[in-house]
Amino acid sequence: MARICIGNVKAKHRDRRTLVIAVEILDGNGFSARSFANVTPDPGAEVSVGGLDFLSAIGLSESDLSSSSFDLVMADKSAPLLSIGQRDVRIRYGEKAATITVVICPEIHGVLLSWLDCIALRILHSDYPLPLPRLPASVQTVTTPASSSNDVTSVFLENLNIPSSLSAEQKAEIKAAVANHFSDVFDQSTGLRCMSGPEMVIQLQEDAIPYYVNGARPIPFADRPEVKQLLDDYVEQGLIVPARDRQAVANADAKTRYDLRSRGLEPLPIGTNVRVQDPKSKLWSHVGVVVAIGRYRAYRVKFASGSVLWRNRRFLRRLVNTGGSEGDDDGAQDQACDNGGDGRDVAPHTTEESGDDETAVHVDDKSASPRVNPPAQRRSGRRRTPKVIVSM
Repeated sequence: MARICIGNVKAKHRDRRTLVIAVEILDGNGFSARSFANVTPDPGAEVSVGGLDFLSAIGLSESDLSSSSFDLVMADKSAPLLSIGQRDVRIRYGEKAATITVVICPEIHGVLLSWLDCIALRILHSDYPLPLPRLPASVQTVTTPASSSNDVTSVFLENLNIPSSLSAEQKAEIKAAVANHFSDVFDQSTGLRCMSGPEMVIQLQEDAIPYYVNGARPIPFADRPEVKQLLDDYVEQGLIVPARDRQAVANADAKTRYDLRSRGLEPLPIGTNVRVQDPKSKLWSHVGVVVAIGRYRAYRVKFASGSVLWRNRRFLRRLVNTGGSEGDDDGAQDQACDNGGDGRDVAPHTTEESGDDETAVHVDDKSASPRVNPPAQRRSGRRRTPKVIVSM
């Protein structure tokens, strides 16, 4: 059975926004002079207020305002708003027109309609804030009978006889009827045509790279509780698995494999010839000798040129000697770490960890000087374990 991945299902109404309406401004003869689209019904406001943008939209200035009966307009749980005047305006919303008084406040953008003006425009019922009265018993509701659930035949297929078992000819006839009815979709005679609808927006990343989001379409708010309940039932029955739980299981599995295969690097004694990784090229192209040991696995390495640098243990590997000495085992161990045996310490790191000069142990420069021409590395005949790359 194929798995179903559902993402971003919201059961709560989080995307609700304040409703904004557009009203028509009427002139003295009752004709529409202009329209204003930034009007918000505010059922909790006692007076309608507007901003300077509304004043300029109706073609007036501050000199055309009359003195306001409200010097300060106090908003709920906020600072008072300074009013510079008021103006009587006749507006129309839908089929209802009313004359309202708008107090102009520079801090406001648009218009906030008071609850009295909302009642005058029939946005709210006349008994607001009381609930709507119940319908009287004499009023009878007329219900239309619902169509039978078995009658799923479309209108354009009414003239066709569709039996329970279809023959090849009947299937071809139904296919032709569907293609003829939805000719805008199935007609390919004119090639690719222009799509009708709103403008499409293409999102771009950096360097003008287009991308798209491959996700589920948003579910309507009215259907979200039912869809969430259906998905919860499927999860309880074991039919589907939440995407986040599946990713958490994969992450835990990867962490377990990482912890089992990783191992720490053994400390290096003073006087050990080591290879040093270049921080830019990530190549083990430098050779030096350990002359001091600091804190936090920091080692002071002296190179053939005489320069001395501090390097962390993860950037150092023991140089394999040509002779069959005890250092071969340690060198082979570090070589295995280079080939991916150590998943924790091989990770590249460009910063340098400084050692502690006071607690570092120094040795004589003569005994710790690196070799000018180090011997060639000996390659043993041991069969190496190949790298295993696991893609998650």
